[in-house]
Amino acid sequence: MPAPKPIDLGRQAAPPPPPTSAEIAKLMPPPPPPPRPIDLGKPVPPPAPPTSADIAKVTPVDPDAWPTAAADQVRRVQALLRDMRFYDKSPDGRMGPATRAAIREYEGLAGLKVTGQANKELFDSLKEMQLLMKPKGSSN
Repeated sequence: MPAPKPIDLGRQAAPPPPPTSAEIAKLMPPPPPPPRPIDLGKPVPPPAPPTSADIAKVTPVDPDAWPTAAADQVRRVQALLRDMRFYDKSPDGRMGPATRAAIREYEGLAGLKVTGQANKELFDSLKEMQLLMKPKGSSN
């Protein structure tokens, strides 16, 4: 048997050259526009820090709170003792013999440790006693 005839596929063309970077760039989508800067305007300067006078205006003073200054503590205790008739002088904020005697008398009657000193425990006891002695329906 004779040999088969070769099939003529024709002449093959050379492959096309690879695309250039310019040709690739034409096929790419356009780049996004650059981001626009954000306008924040002018920053507002922070407020000035409060002064001690500002703080004093804002912070209400509790008339029933234990005072921080020693003379005010004595004055408040003297006023409470005077309201309950243990002390007959005008409150002056000084720890004299009449004040010590009035404190000792109240402490003994109230069952507190007798110290003769103005302290928070005495102040709280006086305030509580004042509330107990207040007539019913009284707003003060």
